[in-house]
Amino acid sequence: MKITALLVLKPSSSGGGASSSGGGGGSGGPEAVVLANATDVSHFGFFQRGAAREFIVFVARTVAQRTQPGQRQSVQHEEYKVHSHNRNGLCAVAFMDDHYPVRSAFSLLNKVLDEYQKAFGDSWKAATKDATDAAQQWPFLTDALTKFQDPAEADKLMKIQRDLDETKIILHKTIESVLQRGERLDSLVEKSSDLSAASQGEEQKKLDVLSNEVFVKALVSSGRTCVLVSEEDEEATFVDPALRGKYCVCFDPLDGSSNIDCGVSIGTIFGIYMIKDKENVTLEDVLQPGKNMVAAGYCMYGSSCTLVLSTGNGVNGFTLDPSLGEFILTHPDIKIPKKGKIYSVNEGNAKNWDEPTAKFVEKCKFPKDGSSPKSLRYIGSMVADVHRTLLYGGVFLYPADKKSPNGKLRVLYEVFPMSFLMEQAGGQSFTGKERALDLVPTKIHERSPIFLGSFEDVEEIKGLYAAQAK
Repeated sequence: MKITALLVLKPSSSGGGASSSGGGGGSGGPEAVVLANATDVSHFGFFQRGAAREFIVFVARTVAQRTQPGQRQSVQHEEYKVHSHNRNGLCAVAFMDDHYPVRSAFSLLNKVLDEYQKAFGDSWKAATKDATDAAQQWPFLTDALTKFQDPAEADKLMKIQRDLDETKIILHKTIESVLQRGERLDSLVEKSSDLSAASQGEEQKKLDVLSNEVFVKALVSSGRTCVLVSEEDEEATFVDPALRGKYCVCFDPLDGSSNIDCGVSIGTIFGIYMIKDKENVTLEDVLQPGKNMVAAGYCMYGSSCTLVLSTGNGVNGFTLDPSLGEFILTHPDIKIPKKGKIYSVNEGNAKNWDEPTAKFVEKCKFPKDGSSPKSLRYIGSMVADVHRTLLYGGVFLYPADKKSPNGKLRVLYEVFPMSFLMEQAGGQSFTGKERALDLVPTKIHERSPIFLGSFEDVEEIKGLYAAQAK
């Protein structure tokens, strides 16, 4: 038996009779005001907790707005029951599992309302918007969330039989049955200000744009970042000083998004720098050589969700366990083979390549020493191609050519993070002129050619460029 949340709300002045034109629990109509909130989502996975908190508030508003004064009701939602008690316009709501006794639940809600009235009097009647986050942390409610996990404690509060007989308790099998005629839950979800785009599964925007919004919002609200550079934004984002941290994050929120429709693995790439002076943040904090990064990685979304990360002490791979909502270490201390049997390049651009690139690919296909040729593997999603190269060895190439003399991949959030990972795993990265991580960018969306992969394969490419320069 478990209590997940206890809330105190003030339903809007229209009470439980929200019109069929919308509203209730969303910004499109009357909604209940949250006065106090104690929530325990520790039993959810780490990446599920934010969405769980949002959904609890959304459901609490919806149920409170539809609980008439003097009425108690219980709403079944999957394995949970949501209990509400509206007393003279003040409503208490509890989220409990299906095993928590109903009578004990309402004993607790009655006590919550008593204590709230004692503590705040009638001040709640003037509330027109949610209490601040700090004000919502009412100590009694926080303590009650722990103390009354045992329903026997709730039964001690009062003689519940007499009290419950005087007030009708309405039982609902689903949350939809709480809604007013003409209302639909999906419509309320769309209008709700409580649910983020990620929680709602918003689909009207392009996925790469939506991904960018999700990452920017999460990074800004973390309090750890100072400057953000995204592939989707023309300018860098400077975080408000009140929320500012000490890290700059450069990222491609959804690499390979053009391949989404055909089900190819796509991903997120990121590199992290530490700022020099928190009080004087400039673009110079981002326009640093890649060797100054403190961390880099990518998350690949495919047959599994895989996070590959380095903080400058080697490379580790993690796989998301959906049942836990946590990333599990599945590929510790990744080391790329010294030489590989695979090369990865878009050969459709071959006619525009420079001589060293053309010679290297020719040697991959037709080795003159009698060894077996390398196999070509090219997906067109950098995350997927680099991930395979990292695990199996070989080389990934995106060279300059006549059409793109400066290369095509972006330095800050594609070339640098992947080069950082390759070097940490024992490989190399090369631009055709220098070590990739020594490059000093002058613009946030600057491009560069890149060759990265197994040490010996990249060394061979470096030799071909050195021979041309003689």
